[in-house]
Amino acid sequence: MGSKIAKGVSIYRNCYIWDGSKIEIETGSTIGFKVHLDDRRGIKIGKNVTIASEVMIWTLHHDYNDIHFKAIGAPVIVEDYVWICSRA
Repeated sequence: MGSKIAKGVSIYRNCYIWDGSKIEIETGSTIGFKVHLDDRRGIKIGKNVTIASEVMIWTLHHDYNDIHFKAIGAPVIVEDYVWICSRA
């Protein structure tokens, strides 16, 4: 898919990755059960990050302030040593 995933990364089952070609996960990080990663605009996850179960990270959505509800988005960067709690 084109993902850049370092050695030592744990990805638990039922993780959903939207595209796969624009995601980078550095060493020591853990992706929990049923995590949703929308990498259409790019996601970079740093070293020793814990993303707990059922977290959703979106890079693209609809602009609710736009009369035409246009799509907007940007890359998401999760710095080193971050913990994102379940269902965030």
